[in-house]
Amino acid sequence: MDTPLLQIEKITGTGSKNAASGIFTSRISLAAGDLASLVSCILVKDSAGQDAQVTARDIFEIATKKLEGAQDGVLDCLLVAKDGAVDYLKARGAVASFVHIIFFRQAAYIVKEGDEVRIFVFRGGKSHEITFGHGSGPVDLGQLYLVATSGFIKSFKPDEFLGGEVNLEEIVDGLATEVSAISDSSGLAAALVLVKGGEVLEKVVEGRKVEEKSEESKDDNESGAKGAQLDGEPRSEVENVDIANYAGEQKEEEQRVKGKGIVLRAKNLFKKIVNALVFEVRKIKSGERLAILRLRRNLVLVVAVILIILVISAGFAIKGKKDRQTAATFNEHLLAASTKLSEGDAILTLNRERARELLIGAGDEVGKALSIKPKDAKALELKAKIDAKLKDSENLSGLSFSALAEVGEPLIAFTTLGKNIVGAGSGDLFIVDSTGKLVDKIAGNSSQKSVFGFNDSVFILADDSVYKVDSSGKKNEEVAEGRSAHDIAVFVGNVYLLSTSAIYKYVPVEGGYVASSDYLQGASFDDKSRMAIDGSVWVTKGNKIFKYLKGVDQNFAISGLSSTNGQFGEIYTTADMDNLYVVDAANEALLAIGKDDGILKKSYQAKEFGKATGLVVDEQAGKIYISVDNKILVADL
Repeated sequence: MDTPLLQIEKITGTGSKNAASGIFTSRISLAAGDLASLVSCILVKDSAGQDAQVTARDIFEIATKKLEGAQDGVLDCLLVAKDGAVDYLKARGAVASFVHIIFFRQAAYIVKEGDEVRIFVFRGGKSHEITFGHGSGPVDLGQLYLVATSGFIKSFKPDEFLGGEVNLEEIVDGLATEVSAISDSSGLAAALVLVKGGEVLEKVVEGRKVEEKSEESKDDNESGAKGAQLDGEPRSEVENVDIANYAGEQKEEEQRVKGKGIVLRAKNLFKKIVNALVFEVRKIKSGERLAILRLRRNLVLVVAVILIILVISAGFAIKGKKDRQTAATFNEHLLAASTKLSEGDAILTLNRERARELLIGAGDEVGKALSIKPKDAKALELKAKIDAKLKDSENLSGLSFSALAEVGEPLIAFTTLGKNIVGAGSGDLFIVDSTGKLVDKIAGNSSQKSVFGFNDSVFILADDSVYKVDSSGKKNEEVAEGRSAHDIAVFVGNVYLLSTSAIYKYVPVEGGYVASSDYLQGASFDDKSRMAIDGSVWVTKGNKIFKYLKGVDQNFAISGLSSTNGQFGEIYTTADMDNLYVVDAANEALLAIGKDDGILKKSYQAKEFGKATGLVVDEQAGKIYISVDNKILVADL
């Protein structure tokens, strides 16, 4: 049985930032493609410092997203929507009352939260208030549902203007004048829903404004929670987004109607062929010989048409189910993103780290939504809000570097050797202690590219070879080929070389080193890429960090970056550290990133990072060391 046609009248006052009331309506597509009408009355009494009008709209959007394409019973889905709204309000610390009513087929399904929104049913001059928290009941022609805030009920006494013969247009016009005369009308909202035949009409009254529209031609998803808008004022950006989404839904509906038309034409053809069959049977009975041949031909056509109808029907059924599932998944991600954004924003000043985790989660959810609908205006708008909040929540610290040591030539890299620091110039090694005192200067190798200290030796990548130099400088021997690499690291005695296309590994044996099977081939790095090893191999490129374990990419992803134009270079970590430290030269920053979750923990800002050629971090001592030009610089972590 079809859902009865409804005449819906909306009356709302002017909202404020901290308190607002609103009436919202929408046509909802349920699991089987059936359409139902949702009417909501929402009163936000305390928005906890947030925009009350936005809070009211969010409560309604939670309901629409939970109901769209819902597989369970209507009342069960309404209860889920109610619970979602309650959780949302708790997360924000806001206080609100609301009623959701779904008109579907010959029944009304109701859920209610709080005591500040009431429901009455009028018929034949009599009224009855519905006081239960949730339930359903039959809908009959001539019934009039009034869903209104307590403030509206107290101000206008519905029994007086709905007790006799009802003319909704006159009633609404009279109430509009009275509402506009009230100084504080933020708590006044009412929806009058008349069950009737004919065109579905809807009227919105915001102060003195009366707007009439058909559900077939305009979007119902509007609310008085935006406050009184005078004629000629532009619509808000959010409303424009909803209209765009509605247009998309209308286009999908047109496609469904077009598909039904194809099936209908096939069915009409089938009827014609059946009539032809009956005619030919009569001809056979009358003795006409050619009738048998025509009958066979028509039988083939009948079978073909039946197959066509079955294939088309199955195709549209599968497509419709897939479209509904896709829409439901998109809405789930969008709702999750919006909820996490609200939760993160609410605790930003109380717990910045937890807030960032929620905001990062919101970014992940909206990213999943955009992967389904890349050009969805509402998702893009939400992403922009999340990105802005992430940037606001960044834990930035400015660093002030001082010179620890200054040597006679520019440093291309540096490393640690025991408690000392070793800086590498173009051909020499400079050993400096923790106080900055130059302990020793020893000869290295010409055209040095990178160095790494291990035990009491320094491994040097120079020209196209790898050299091992002891700390005294007395022993300098070539141990491996350079393989066109530009960075070197040593882990548990194994030597790793990084090139733009591969990672090579050499293992120690008696009398030297031998090449192991290549650790990684077919990669695509650049000459600014650097690596660090703690059991896994970490490699920078652009604004990404790659993690390899036994040569297999572990798909490491960084969360919480507000900038996408980073240029990562020097990277440092050890097996004892929980974080990676990476220099972002493009943004002149040092980023601390969690190894386990990829979350950006902290960002250190200093112009010296834009020119850094080496990096060492001592978490235990709370120090950061970098090399810039011919200096080794130090700052407190």
